[in-house]
Amino acid sequence: MKKLRSRSVKKFTEEINLSPLIDIIFILLIFFIVTSVFMRESAVKIQKPKALSAVEMDKQAISISITSNQKILLNDLEISMSGLRSYIKQKLKKEVRPILIMVDKSISVDFYTKVHDQVALAGATSISMAAVSESF
Repeated sequence: MKKLRSRSVKKFTEEINLSPLIDIIFILLIFFIVTSVFMRESAVKIQKPKALSAVEMDKQAISISITSNQKILLNDLEISMSGLRSYIKQKLKKEVRPILIMVDKSISVDFYTKVHDQVALAGATSISMAAVSESF
């Protein structure tokens, strides 16, 4: 009788190389980060009034914030009433953009009107007040 030799059976394990997959994920992540548009939010907390007619504004709008203690902020920097007028006038010479005024709901109409007048006298044609949408 013949002797049977035991053969060593080599098992091949198949593995998926994840290196290219990880590279592709990082490239896609970088692509989405670079191409996304970021809206700069104000660091100041403002309680906006509610309105039924509130609509979404253009992202290119110049935003002005009026805090509850009557401080006027432009890009999170405090600015005076006269400085606001000259800044808006300078910005509108380069490009006509809408103005968005974010007003705390505790501000009087009188103070808001003074700010609105300064912006209008600077040459702004589209001035809006930020509000929170409210349903019936």
